[in-house]
Amino acid sequence: MAENENIEAELTQFFDTLSATIELTQPVYNKLNESLSEDYNIFSGMYVDEQRVSRFICSLLDQTSGHGQGNKFLISFLSHIISKLELINNEHGKKMIRSLDRIIKFWIPNDRTSITVKPEVKLQSPSMSTKKKRSIDFTINIDPNEGKPFGIGIENKPWATDQDDQIRDYNKYLN
Repeated sequence: MAENENIEAELTQFFDTLSATIELTQPVYNKLNESLSEDYNIFSGMYVDEQRVSRFICSLLDQTSGHGQGNKFLISFLSHIISKLELINNEHGKKMIRSLDRIIKFWIPNDRTSITVKPEVKLQSPSMSTKKKRSIDFTINIDPNEGKPFGIGIENKPWATDQDDQIRDYNKYLN
């Protein structure tokens, strides 16, 4: 019983201190927020769905879309993919890392590859496991002047979960 009272007293003291800290820092936070707009989301006034998010990402990754940044976003995105592939310790992951690394370091800077970014790529494969119409949210197709062309399929899932056999269908289509 005494232990419960001790825990209750500690929790009360913790939350009292926390409340006082929030009360003291709130004016500073409000002043900073006037300059930084930390709480503002530019998308809050727009209707945003999975397809629009995919098209927006594609427009950033496509070096010809008019954003003026060339291939910077694409290189950053591919570098991020490499960082995630490094977590996969198998030969396929290592092969993908080597390929992407070569693309980033040699092919893109020397304009020795054709890269196409496409949103909403419809799957048309008779071997798919379902009769449902599927589409990959966007693909990055890389066709180097030397070497074998390949593609990366990206499924953007901000508000949904995977459907039955979805990844298997994508894998069959992409391979």
